[in-house]
Amino acid sequence: MTISPPLCILAFDHRATFRNLVRDFRSGTDADEAIAECKRIIYEGYLGAIGGGLPVEHTAVIIDEESGSRLAVDAAERGFALGMPVEKTSQEIFAFEYGNTWRQHAAAFPATFHKGLVRWNPHQADTNDRQVERLAELTSWLAAQGRGFLLELLVPPAEDQVAKCRGGWAEWDEQIRPGLTVTAMEQLHAGGVAPDIWKIEGVSDRTACKAIGAAAGSHPDRPDAFCIVLGRGADEPQIKRWLLATAGVPGYGGFALGRNLFDGPLKSWLRGEIAADVAAAEISTAYVQFARWYLANCTSAESERRTPSTLGNK
Repeated sequence: MTISPPLCILAFDHRATFRNLVRDFRSGTDADEAIAECKRIIYEGYLGAIGGGLPVEHTAVIIDEESGSRLAVDAAERGFALGMPVEKTSQEIFAFEYGNTWRQHAAAFPATFHKGLVRWNPHQADTNDRQVERLAELTSWLAAQGRGFLLELLVPPAEDQVAKCRGGWAEWDEQIRPGLTVTAMEQLHAGGVAPDIWKIEGVSDRTACKAIGAAAGSHPDRPDAFCIVLGRGADEPQIKRWLLATAGVPGYGGFALGRNLFDGPLKSWLRGEIAADVAAAEISTAYVQFARWYLANCTSAESERRTPSTLGNK
């Protein structure tokens, strides 16, 4: 399986997010069933997008085992690029979802790549020391299994960092976070963490994007590593601004969106306002429109010149 930029990922591996989504509408076992149905609806939206002509080679899905195991198996059997998470949801410090049995769970699915999510501020050494060992272990295991590695890197501010910015969090986010992101990537590389794909928070400054893109491919074992932009719950105009800042920047090549595409249709379905197939169609339309916009406007020239990285054959 080859996977390379430009890459448009439909991500619905969220776990806590879906519990929060359905809690106002369902409870108990009904909530579990509703979550599973929500994920089926999203997957039907993805199938509709592919059936409607969206180039499958530029797409991927990220699906969790907890509520989407059957969907993950189906995606793999159809030959889609499939990502599956290994991290425990909603943790400040990276931990494996299934503890010491995480390898068995990961190996049970024919995923193209596995996803880890880490919150990493370069100035919080005590926390980072505990995380890097686990992420390096994940890197080594995935390489040995011939599977790809997507790392979602979130860079949260320390309280004293925001306090030093007169403009508060907004100033920190625009002016300080991009540099910390580069430092975080360098620290992770130094600790033996080498993703194939970095799922990165959006940055509006093009010069900062160039530095982040360069950092992605700076590990000697992953010279073809690249970044994709995550949605972060932002509105469509903001996400497009982030993506336009990456257009043509070496080391960037895609996006991973989830809530931005499925939140509205699923809430309408949960409220009984629309049928499941209508919700799936709305998700499909939103995904296709955004993917086609990206492929038309933001495809990295550097990515187009590359030979596709072969995930699963390192």
